[in-house]
Amino acid sequence: MNLETETGELGMLHTTLYPQIRRWNLIAVYFAVVFLIWIFLGCSNSITQLYHQKHPPSVNLVLATTSSNDFFWTESLSLENYKVIPYIVDDQNAQYHTPANQGNEAMGYLTYMYEFYDHLPDISIFLHGQDAAWHIDGALKYSTANTLNRLDLNEINTSVTIDSPEFSTKLKGEEPYMKDAFEALFPGDPVPEILAAPCCSQFAVTRETIHSIPREWHQNSMS
Repeated sequence: MNLETETGELGMLHTTLYPQIRRWNLIAVYFAVVFLIWIFLGCSNSITQLYHQKHPPSVNLVLATTSSNDFFWTESLSLENYKVIPYIVDDQNAQYHTPANQGNEAMGYLTYMYEFYDHLPDISIFLHGQDAAWHIDGALKYSTANTLNRLDLNEINTSVTIDSPEFSTKLKGEEPYMKDAFEALFPGDPVPEILAAPCCSQFAVTRETIHSIPREWHQNSMS
């Protein structure tokens, strides 16, 4: 076998094997990348969990209440890193108060979102002032405190209701006015055919959810 023949055979062997070797290399690289992504996601989740364990989200408990209510029940909650912001609707000298005593809890909630818009915590939880509430699940002894103690703050991505979903608002006298109210609050938006939510105006929302609506909207909604 001369040198030219040997060189030709090696060239043919290279031509035959190279695509196969290249294909297997690509497959190996693909699986290596997939494996690294899987490892990274697992580590990322672990890091996130550790971060939340060491740095619990900041929380404001926003209470829409009156001067006659005592909210001592908020002192023994198992939540971490929380502040109580009581909006007193009938005392204009209170540290946190509403412009007027009207609109039930909505006035307190809107006032908070307007006044705290630039200083919001990670999560804001909007509540009535009392611990005992008929619209809290009976398994939790109708207690707002028991509900909050079982609330997983890390699961709140946008918003979550605090009340029991079994309670819903039935036919009310205000329903004929809902269309006009919706159009006044959200001009240009189509009025939904169905507008419903679990009773009774207790919920938790993230900072990003509140910021999805301009600050001025909250002020205009109070007028």
